[in-house]
Amino acid sequence: MSLIKNLENTSFALSPSGNGIAITNGQRSPRDWAILATTKIMEVADTAPQPIRDQALAFQKQVFQVIENYIKMAVEEQRAYINV
Repeated sequence: MSLIKNLENTSFALSPSGNGIAITNGQRSPRDWAILATTKIMEVADTAPQPIRDQALAFQKQVFQVIENYIKMAVEEQRAYINV
């Protein structure tokens, strides 16, 4: 089960081939970029045993949160730099 399947209200969807995304509401948000990065780092198989899958999904969520936080900080820093 992928992170994309677990997160709600994403502004993009995987293409039918699974190797790209289609933007549904304009440009990508930091959340969108974080999902893309996280799913490139790790994917959790639907066929994994339940205890392993649960642990992997918990770790994947933590990776996502770290990436999303740093992307948001980078965006804010860039905005501050541009406004100077």
